[in-house]
Amino acid sequence: MKTVAVAALFGIVAGGAIAGAAAQDAPDYLAADLRARVEALKADVERAPSSRANARARARTLLDWVNAYALAGRYVPVNATAVASGVLAYPGR
Repeated sequence: MKTVAVAALFGIVAGGAIAGAAAQDAPDYLAADLRARVEALKADVERAPSSRANARARARTLLDWVNAYALAGRYVPVNATAVASGVLAYPGR
């Protein structure tokens, strides 16, 4: 259930990032290391679905991505961080 929620949240953030991609002249809101993690996450999601084995790592990157997106002044749904935080709150689940 949590992996489905992480996948849904990824879709929200990725969709917003794609919509914001038209502003190519603006500087990247992500630090270089986080940009690399986000691009790796996007590629990983294309290759394999979220699972118990990769959900925590994906949720950590997704939470960092959402936070950076919000700090850049972009819209993030009010409960967006709750999903990733829920995955990270319970190690071993």
